[in-house]
Amino acid sequence: MALSIYLTVRVKVTHSKEQSSPQIQISASGLGKEKISVDPLKNLIWTSALFLLEKENNHVPANLNIHLDIHNEIPLARGLGSSGAAVVCGIVLANRLLNLNLSSTKLLKYCSLLEGHPDNVGGSLRGGCVATCTTDAEVHASQVEVDKSLRAVVVIPDFEVSTEKARHALPPTYSRSDVVYNLQRVTSLALNLKDVKKGREKIAEAMKDKIHQPHRSHLIPGLSQCLDLLYSPQSKTQPPHGLIGIALSGSGSTVCALADGNFEEIGRTLSSFFPNSQFSVLSIDNTGAQVL
Repeated sequence: MALSIYLTVRVKVTHSKEQSSPQIQISASGLGKEKISVDPLKNLIWTSALFLLEKENNHVPANLNIHLDIHNEIPLARGLGSSGAAVVCGIVLANRLLNLNLSSTKLLKYCSLLEGHPDNVGGSLRGGCVATCTTDAEVHASQVEVDKSLRAVVVIPDFEVSTEKARHALPPTYSRSDVVYNLQRVTSLALNLKDVKKGREKIAEAMKDKIHQPHRSHLIPGLSQCLDLLYSPQSKTQPPHGLIGIALSGSGSTVCALADGNFEEIGRTLSSFFPNSQFSVLSIDNTGAQVL
């Protein structure tokens, strides 16, 4: 699901008559700027752009001077899709830079190949809530426009969870009942995000999970208490008004709560489970990647 937290790249292109190869300059600002490489050979946005051009048997003309001015709002390595956003940015950039006019379906395929899966890039590219299904040949994607009254209250702890550790925490096999449990809720969630007023209780139930959160909770101190606030019958604390559902964002460490009101109190309440954390109230972006 796409949120109103952005990776922005301003591109300046000039032409030179006498040079044997294109000249690429990169600058970075915003959140985590010190971790964003300005080396064109290592920068994920630019290497993603080159990936698309290679797949399309194309190249950057030698007479171009390109300056990428990157501004990032997405916390890095926190389960909010920062790498997926960078991949989408590079793919869209290359498509526009050389006027390739590739279809959205083909762009999503290239994004998924680079990212390794379509989960994050689908939302970043298309906007809204995007359900994806991969085949050997392509990526099928369906978009649900999310109710505009819905907000994501994201609580961002001050520690990272490596993807390797998060994956290693998962069991090699699952019971049939747990898989069925999650499949039922995934379907229900996608259908009910369109109308929060009618689907509020169904969204709350659909955000429950037995596949990854129970196995990763030890990596994220405070997650279990956060989930128990809303989902445990033994909880002695009344959940804040407006809170609909809570889930781990990606593999963490960010926790995402969906709500339809009382956002600041929800953020403060959930943040209390994570020392030195911060929270943001974000809208759902139903548009996706844009070239302005």
